Amino acid sequence: MADDIGVFEAIHSLRAIREFDADPVPDDAIATILEAGTRAPSPQNSQPWAFIVVRDAETRAQIAEIYRRVWNLVKEPVYGDLNAIEDPSQKRLLLATDRLAAAIDEAPLFIFAMLDRSKLGVMVTPDLQTLLEPSSAYGAVWAAVENMLLAARALEVGAITTNLTRLMDHEVRAILGYPEHVETVSMLALGRPRPPAKFGPTTRRAVTEVAHSEQWGRPV
Repeated sequence: MADDIGVFEAIHSLRAIREFDADPVPDDAIATILEAGTRAPSPQNSQPWAFIVVRDAETRAQIAEIYRRVWNLVKEPVYGDLNAIEDPSQKRLLLATDRLAAAIDEAPLFIFAMLDRSKLGVMVTPDLQTLLEPSSAYGAVWAAVENMLLAARALEVGAITTNLTRLMDHEVRAILGYPEHVETVSMLALGRPRPPAKFGPTTRRAVTEVAHSEQWGRPV
């Protein structure tokens, strides 16, 4: 259950999982993950998130085709020849990402984290077209995403987030049927990690490298 590990263990061992077992994620686990998302903070308690749960294999395959197409469009212009990358860690990461793109629908569950502009009140124009506080609006959805990632980790469910489908939002919209005032912020692919994929520990820059006291450049 979600309280089997402590919050700090979840934080320190949370990492992107890119290889998944085919076993379905249980309904009660999905419900717990979604509930965690709804507990995120949001500006003016607007709760501007919405979620679409995708388990159907045919639908996941349609979305995976879009994902692969976008990845193949951006891969070479952005990263060049992946096999020619000299930095070992970056090369390993990008090759794993390339493998994921080839078979992302192996993940038995997709959850689309959406921004529902109709919930934003004064933070959006009356026609719902222009966000007046975009950082607050998108930030609320990302807070929900982080809650879901931590809940998934607590349940031993692996996950990875991707924004690639945003580049073809009109195609995804046609598949999932969400209205014009709703947009994808991130897609989560979830499932049990398939060995050798595993949770942390993670490698991060030290706090002393990124934190400042009172003014920039003064150590904490």
